[in-house]
Amino acid sequence: MQRWLCRRSKSLTALFLIGVVGNLGCVSNRGLALNSQLPEGVAHGDDLPILGELSQSQTRIAKPLRIVIYDYPSLSQFPLLELDVDFDSQMVLLAAMGPASSRSCRIEIESVWMGDRKIEVDVTEIYPDSDDQKSPAIVSPIHAVVVPRSELPVSGFTSRIPKNLYLQ
Repeated sequence: MQRWLCRRSKSLTALFLIGVVGNLGCVSNRGLALNSQLPEGVAHGDDLPILGELSQSQTRIAKPLRIVIYDYPSLSQFPLLELDVDFDSQMVLLAAMGPASSRSCRIEIESVWMGDRKIEVDVTEIYPDSDDQKSPAIVSPIHAVVVPRSELPVSGFTSRIPKNLYLQ
């Protein structure tokens, strides 16, 4: 009876150790996978460097947008954007205000940083004082920035470019 308990105890101990070591390996692998998605030299909480930027007000984009652009075909959907981008190591974040009735309106991507398992972006829309005159022309301000490429999600942004992008 004691031999049976001893063998059973060894078997349970072996299974327990296999389970613990296996789970530790999985947790470790997930951490490595997450770290491999970070741009080189950037840790959680760090600002991502803005490598280039472009602001325009006369884009005729029909709606507010927050778009991540990972390739040239997607960038070509925005013909007014003339940015120097290497999509192997960089991506573009584009924020569009949509139609606005004053030339004083603008939108700015102020900072980009590594959050908890995603990239965070601080976007500010700037409107003129109420006593400023309205412009007869409709403007549609955008701001685009080039940052190091990451496969992590970007909070509040999508890579899907909507249909009917431009005003008619």
